[in-house]
Formats: sequence, structure tokens, C-alpha cells
Amino acid sequence: MKKNLSRILFVFATFIFTNVNAQQEYDFNIPATQDTNFFQVVPEPENASRQLLYPKREFRCVWIATVYNIDYPSNTGLSVNTLKNEFISLMNKLKAAGINAAFVQIRPSCDAFYNSPYEPWSEWLTGTQGVAPSGGFDPLVFMIEEAHKRGIEFHAWLNPYRAVVSISSSSIASTHVSVVHPSWCVTYNSLKLLNPGLPEVRDYVKMVVADIVTRYNIDGIHFDDYFYPYPANGTTFNDNATFAAYPRGITNQNDWRRDNVNLLIGMINDTIKTIKPYVKFGVGPFGIWKSGVPPGITGLSSYSAIYCDPIAWLNNQDIDYVAPQLYWKIGTNQDFNTLVDWWGTQASNKNRHCYAGMASYLLDPNNSNWAINDILNQITSARQINFKAQGQSFFSATSVKDNLKHLADSLSLSFNKYKCLIPAMPWLDSIAPLPPANVSHTITSFGVTLNWQLPAPATDADTAKYFVIYRSTDGSAVDITDSRQILYISPEPIITYNDTLTLSSYPGVAYAITSCDKLHNESSVEYINVTITPPANDNCMASQNISPAPGCSPVSGDLLFTSASGNPAAECDNFSNPALQDVWFSFIATDTIHKIKINPGGDMDAVLSLYSGCGSTELSCADNSGPGSPDSLTATGLTVGNTYHVRIYDYGSIAPSTTTFNICITGPDLSTSIKESQIRTVELYPNPFDGTTLYDKVTNSTNELIISVQNILGQVVLTKTVVPENGSFSLNFSESLQSGVYLVSVHSTHSNITKKVVVRK
Repeated sequence: MKKNLSRILFVFATFIFTNVNAQQEYDFNIPATQDTNFFQVVPEPENASRQLLYPKREFRCVWIATVYNIDYPSNTGLSVNTLKNEFISLMNKLKAAGINAAFVQIRPSCDAFYNSPYEPWSEWLTGTQGVAPSGGFDPLVFMIEEAHKRGIEFHAWLNPYRAVVSISSSSIASTHVSVVHPSWCVTYNSLKLLNPGLPEVRDYVKMVVADIVTRYNIDGIHFDDYFYPYPANGTTFNDNATFAAYPRGITNQNDWRRDNVNLLIGMINDTIKTIKPYVKFGVGPFGIWKSGVPPGITGLSSYSAIYCDPIAWLNNQDIDYVAPQLYWKIGTNQDFNTLVDWWGTQASNKNRHCYAGMASYLLDPNNSNWAINDILNQITSARQINFKAQGQSFFSATSVKDNLKHLADSLSLSFNKYKCLIPAMPWLDSIAPLPPANVSHTITSFGVTLNWQLPAPATDADTAKYFVIYRSTDGSAVDITDSRQILYISPEPIITYNDTLTLSSYPGVAYAITSCDKLHNESSVEYINVTITPPANDNCMASQNISPAPGCSPVSGDLLFTSASGNPAAECDNFSNPALQDVWFSFIATDTIHKIKINPGGDMDAVLSLYSGCGSTELSCADNSGPGSPDSLTATGLTVGNTYHVRIYDYGSIAPSTTTFNICITGPDLSTSIKESQIRTVELYPNPFDGTTLYDKVTNSTNELIISVQNILGQVVLTKTVVPENGSFSLNFSESLQSGVYLVSVHSTHSNITKKVVVRK
């Protein structure tokens, strides 16, 4: 009980109470408002919508705090076996939740969770500062290895200045810096802090970092938000003598304090990059730089309160990423959306990364008891802020480990259900490794075995650190931009992979393999087509029949793996190019007029032509828009009961990378009155909703719309023709939709707006 109370008090003290001035300025518990801007109209094609839903590259991180045993280990003085088992269990749970990086606190207060020649063993490890774990065990070596086994980046988290957490209760070894160099420390309430203004302090911190980078296989060095102490009423940080001794020509003490921190940040980055240029360096600052920046944001200014100036570090490019602690809800005076957009903009303007810090610890009823949607909505929002935020980090790991309010479930089953790569940092390394060599496959009774050889080093001497295997099972070629097709990311450079599947269960199976280096640059692709089933309607005689419908009920089509029919180019083909490939559909006329519409995806520039029979004269054709845009033709003078054939192909000398499309043929009650409409706006509400009834407000110039709803797998779960009344209609689902993300497309004759909606139960 005492230990648990310490945890709660420490979390409260370090993340709420230390910001005492901030709490006087605003309320941390303002209820979140419903923000319909989460789910804006998606103007891009499906490929871009998918990238928002499930980005191929994303930094998915947690902070693992060791001070006061917040996250690890569970207590002090544990046996080596227990220490190992607890960390393995933690890594397994993080991996299952889709986490691919961790900030692990190895130096909470000038002490060490590793065998340091300069600082004593941490009291949070053995119970007494300076006492080593038994048997020569080095936890840092073990933790790095276990993280890397699971493809999780390991960033060594250091507090740069904190020396003693509590002068009344902390265990302090005789070799501790506060004992050996007491003049380097400033006492502030119950804390002892290294004095940032002393050159010897900067050199000392640099020496500690250099030792870690040199001796350990870390991926990054991470500093938290503690620089100068958070202000406490009636307490002064006494560094006047230091300012007088080392002013460096600066006359304003506040500017001097900021410059002290800036000097350290620059020195640390230079030190890291001199030793190992590929090791990343980043900081997780307090989430507000200056109160009033950006407009509408109020609260404690870290710039003036703790002399923290991350914008200077970004401007100087002294850090590789910034992970601001945005520990507030959406819709407050510290609006998460506004802040993540602003921080992301500052980082992207300097070609650096931004990872949004999220307060998942507030899901704990013993803290602020946030609702799970307070966190999940932030993930969704951060993914949609114009790709400015390349990921997120949760404080702290326990919220994922303990599955607070089903956070881990939500990550593993929804938000992180597909694997992803960590974002590359081209300013550190922009040279891709060579692809895997001599790729081959063997079909066995158990599935498919892929084999390859390690590639030779690239021009920068890097070779593959790991491999990414993609798989398509629907008969189409692999699309390596689609995270849903990532089958496996190897944590080490393997040369074989066994995929256990029953080939006969799929229309076609294809693979792709790439190499990635230690900074996640990806090689060119090696493709493997195992079994491919071409579309059945790749010739006129095998055309797929479509029944005309009153509304535009879309049917899916695909040009992939088809062959050319030999028919001449359609008369309306602007380039008069013969088809590289084409597919055929047919319908029986139910009226003298029918409208045929095709909505191609991506870079497909479709030509649509109509024939009275196979090989007969072309009746009409359409090529009235550019790549990825809908085409339609109105067929007139038809004979009711006759069969007509529709041919679709993409013109040009190079096949399109996106070959899918939707086609529909309208029924008789639309044929006599073609509506030329253009949707201007669409609003769906409530969003998220309960999966039963969805309402809509739409502004358009016609009374008739066609609605289609797709799940995240691209499967159509509802199509409906609606006539809005007073600009609104409702979608009623006969069976309640399951929780998840859906795309709702609203079609009119000349426009198609797609919006993303979320079902939450």
C-alpha cells in the first residue's frame, strides 16, 4: 500500500502539482467537447484515406518510468530473475499493443540503471543507492536486447539535472555527484538539482551521455521536461553567483538561463552524433511553449517558467524530434488539436519529427479518470493533422500494460491493428539499403516458404537490419504503401520466412520483400507472385452481368492481370492508344436510355465504351475526365431486352499503379431524367455513433443521392438511394454495425464525397 501511494503521489506531484502556477491559470478538468472536425471530408482517393486511418510509418511509443517504480521494476530489491521476467512481460504486452519504441528511464536522478563508471546504481533498482544487482547483471544490456528482439526501439531516457528527488528520504551513495561535488548543486524545496549555469555541470552531463552512447546499443537519447525546476510559490532558484561568474556577455538572467539549457542541448547532440551519427536525440518538453502561443492557448509558459526553449533547439536543429507533453483534452483552453498542430508545424518547418505526448495515465480512476475516448480521439486527431505529427508517446507504460479502460485492446484491435515502420530521418541517413538478393519461394503443404540472401552493403556501408514482408491475398499485386498488407517485420536480418496459409482459400497470393536499415530507410521491392487468378471477365464473352438499378449500385472491377482484347481504341480515346488490358461487363436493357458510370481510383485514366455485342461496332464511349476521376456516358436508342457490352480500359503505354474501379448502370426511372448535380457539403452526425442510425445534412442541387458504406477492409456493407428532405436524411442499418472505422460515400451525378465515421459502443 505504501508503494502504491508513493506512485500516485509522485505522478500527481510531477505532472500536476509541480505546475502549480499552471493550475492557478486554468482548469485541468474541463469536459471534452464533441469535435466534429475529427472526421472531415476526405477529398483524396481511398489510398490517401487509408494512410490517415492506418499510416504505414508511425512512431508508437511509451514512457517507461523507473523513478518511484512507477512502471518498472514493480519494487526495489527484486531478484535478477524477477527483474528479467517483469521486463519481458512488459515488452510482450507493449508489442501486442503495437508499440514500436520506448523511452526507458535509466538515469532518474544522477543514478544509474546500468553499470556506470560515473554514477551509482539507482535506489529504485536495488533499494539502496550504490548497491549493484547480484551476479554482475547489467539491466541496460538486457533491456536493450529484449526490446530489439521485438522490434522495439530503445531510447535511453535521462533526467539531465535532477540530482536528489527528496533530500529527506532519498537514498544517497557516497559516490553520488551531490556528495562528491556539492557546489554543483542547488537545493530547491525538497530537490537537489545540478546547476545548469556551471560549465563543469554541462561537461559532466555530456560525459555521462557519451559513456552510454559509446558502450550501449541504444537507438536514442531522450531528455524529459525537467530543466530548471517548475516554480513553487515562495521558493527561489539561487544561481545569482553563477550568473555573476559566467555571464558570457548576457545581461538578462532569464535569457542566460535559457542559453544555459540551449548550450547543453547543442553539446549533447554534437556528442552523440560524433560518437554514433545514427543515434537519435530528442526531448519531451512541457506542452505549452508560451501562454498565448498559438492563439487561444493559455497556461504555464515553459519558456519563462523553466527556461525551456524547444523552438530554439528546432531552429538550431539540435534535436531530431520533439515529443511535447500534451496532457490536456480536446476542446479546453489547452486544446490538444491546436497544440499538436502547432508543435507539428514547428518541427516540420525545420525538417524534424513531432511525437504527441499523451496522458494515458489519466485514464486511471485514481488520477483524473479520463474516458477512453479522450485518448483514442487524440490518436485519430494526431494522425489527421496533415501528417505533421509522426506518432505519439503515452505516459506511461503502465496504462498500456494494465489495459486501463481497454487502452491496450483498443490499440491492438483497432488503432494499431496493422503493423507499421518507424518514420525515417533523412537528415541522419537518406541512403536506402540494397534489396534482398536471390528471392525465391517454395509451395508446401503448409503454405509458402520465402527465401532470400542478405544484400551487399549500400554506398554508405549499411546493410539490412531487418526485412519487411508484404502479402496480398485477393489476386491483386502487392501495394507496399498499404500498411494492411504488411505481414511481418523481422526484428533481425533473417533469410527465410514461413507463411502458413491454405493457398486454395484465396483467389491469388502475392508477396513483396524489402530491406530496411537501422534508420528505417526502405529498399526497392522484390516481388513474388505465387498464385494469381485473373478476373473472370477479362474478355467480352466472359463479361460480368450487371442489373440496371434505380440508384447507382456500384460493382467492383479490376484491370489487374487482365490481357488486351485486341479491339481498336475507343473513338473517344484522346491518344488513340490500344488497350494494354481491358475488362468487360454486360447488361440487358430495361429501357431505351441507360446511364453507365465508372469511378476509377488512383492514377487510372479510364476509357468507357459501349458495344451492341462482342466484336461489333462501338455505339458510344466516354473519356471526359483525367486520372482518378469519374467518367459516365448516357446510352440512348437502346432496344429493351437486348444485351449490351461495356468495355473498360486504361490508355497509355504504362499500366496504372491503381487498377480498381466501381461501375454502375442506372435503371429506367433515372434514365429519362438525368440529374446533373454537384454536392457542395456533407455533414454526418453523431460522429462517433452507436452503429444503428446515422444522420446527414447535405447541400446539393438534386434531391437524389446514392450512399455506399464500406468497412476498413473495403467491403461494402450498405448501399442506398436516398431523397433528402429539407437537406437531411438518415441511414438506418438493419443490423447494428460493429465498433470500428467506416467510409461513407455520398454520390451525385458529378461528385463523390467520402467521409470517415467511427462506431463506438
